[in-house]
Amino acid sequence: MSQRKTILSTLKEELAQKITSANNYNSDVAEVRWGVCVFEELVSKPAIAFWCHNDSTVGQFADRDDRELNIYVYGFADTDGYNTDAIHDLLDDVLYFLNNDFTYKEDVYIGDVVVYEGGVSDPALVFELQIKIKYERFIAQL
Repeated sequence: MSQRKTILSTLKEELAQKITSANNYNSDVAEVRWGVCVFEELVSKPAIAFWCHNDSTVGQFADRDDRELNIYVYGFADTDGYNTDAIHDLLDDVLYFLNNDFTYKEDVYIGDVVVYEGGVSDPALVFELQIKIKYERFIAQL
């Protein structure tokens, strides 16, 4: 397990690098952002954004805390009329990545997901995925 900033930086870098059709994924991710954003902010899609909602203690010991990063991952895609394939493909790609290609895959718990399927009058496709990544924080000795 690793520290918070290292995990979040690795998540951003690896989502951008690995989710491409050249790596046998369905999607070619155009942008990955670390931080809260909305559909309209992302010019190129499909895109992924994530933010760390909470960093909670799971257990405490004499020299360390076992912790979990509670992260919301958002996927964004444009729709072509009623075609919602792009958002489901992107979601499948992110789930596959987290379970198979992510450096910290052994420490990931995948939670609930919500998919918003827009249409002709609202050309936005969005998913929200809740994940947890466990890590150890070592307490400094004085």
